[in-house]
Amino acid sequence: VLRHSYVGLPCGHGKSMSWMVPIVASFLAGRHVGLRIVVLPYNFLLGHMVDRARSQLGVLHDRLTVEFLSSGDIDDAVVPSILMDHDLPSLLFLNLDGAVKLLQKHMDRLQKLAKDNLLKTIYVDEIQQFLCEYSLRTPYQGLRELGRVGVQVLCLSGSLPTSMAMQLMAYFRLRIGTLQESTVDVIDGLDPVGTGFSL
Repeated sequence: VLRHSYVGLPCGHGKSMSWMVPIVASFLAGRHVGLRIVVLPYNFLLGHMVDRARSQLGVLHDRLTVEFLSSGDIDDAVVPSILMDHDLPSLLFLNLDGAVKLLQKHMDRLQKLAKDNLLKTIYVDEIQQFLCEYSLRTPYQGLRELGRVGVQVLCLSGSLPTSMAMQLMAYFRLRIGTLQESTVDVIDGLDPVGTGFSL
């Protein structure tokens, strides 16, 4: 059973390390790095996050590739070539519309990557935006297919209380226990996001 998770950390406290550390740790340990997908709510964040990830990788950027796709890069009938290559990127950033289009049109390819243990994790950053923009941006509703991919989904927010995040993850059909059944790793007793770091 997959254990989907929530990370609640204030802005600037290292949410991006949730995808950077596993990539670098796998590489340095000589394990298969695989592909990790990060879903961002806005197109303008793609360039910034890609540049930042490449910069953080430093001298490893030639060995651990970082790429991005927006909705315009994804054809309805043809799987993006970046997901068909034998040499998958280590980290793939998608805007919200691109992620939903990939889920709707190319779920089979994502499931195959997951089954072959090539796709490791999907991260959904800034999930609190769902609550603010649900009626304005219908693509958010397409995220309900995330649980069908077959990999762990990690949702991140800098402002969403844990109890609300759990309800949102349940709406996304991500199997989670109740707060009482879940383990909560507390980072700081004064955590402004809620009662912990992950569920």
